[in-house]
Amino acid sequence: TNNEPIKKMFVFRGQSNQNTRWNFADIPVYLQSEIPNSFYWYGGKWEPVVASMPTNSGAGDFCNMLNFAYLMNQAYPNEVFYYDFWCVGGTDIDYWSSPSGAGWLGGLNNYNGIAASNRTIKIECFFWLQGETDAITTIAANAYEGKEIQLVSDMKENYQDSKWITAQITSFTGGGLPYTAIVRQAKTDNFSNNVYEGLVETDDLALNPDGQHFTLDAQITIGQRYFDTYQSL
Repeated sequence: TNNEPIKKMFVFRGQSNQNTRWNFADIPVYLQSEIPNSFYWYGGKWEPVVASMPTNSGAGDFCNMLNFAYLMNQAYPNEVFYYDFWCVGGTDIDYWSSPSGAGWLGGLNNYNGIAASNRTIKIECFFWLQGETDAITTIAANAYEGKEIQLVSDMKENYQDSKWITAQITSFTGGGLPYTAIVRQAKTDNFSNNVYEGLVETDDLALNPDGQHFTLDAQITIGQRYFDTYQSL
């Protein structure tokens, strides 16, 4: 019998606002050091969570996840937490969807490697920030609600059934994203219909001049809101 304590893991999926990279010198000092008792899966093994850590989407300071990990460590300094991060910029929901989306296959392969390495892993929560690319056309935007319902169902079936928190996309209709209102409404409806347990609002957060990507401070705030929402579930 394996008596090893269950390891709590958090799964991050999404596009560029989930994996935006920053200059190391620009992030707050408290996020520049390795986060104690925090590990993420990379290259077939567990690595320390630290700014500029490499992932499948490059090296970067993924400040929403980084700040979430920091806050979890602050709240539970004696617990060890694990992270599965697989996020790719410029991707629509089909990219993340079963059975053949590249993000679906890559992310599931990542998770299967984790499961094979240690069977005491328990997913505590999924964090999902995606939908900007689907706001480019009306066809994609109108199809989003149903596709997200299916994606959440498939992920909970193929990973582990656990809590799910979605971060809302921006309401800004510039920056090449004219149909954000449709995608936002889809997420609001899915939350209301209990497709997922938490919805993090982002409409008050600042964007970079490109009109698509949240600023560094906004990314850090998303990490805070992930933490606050997770704590409330």
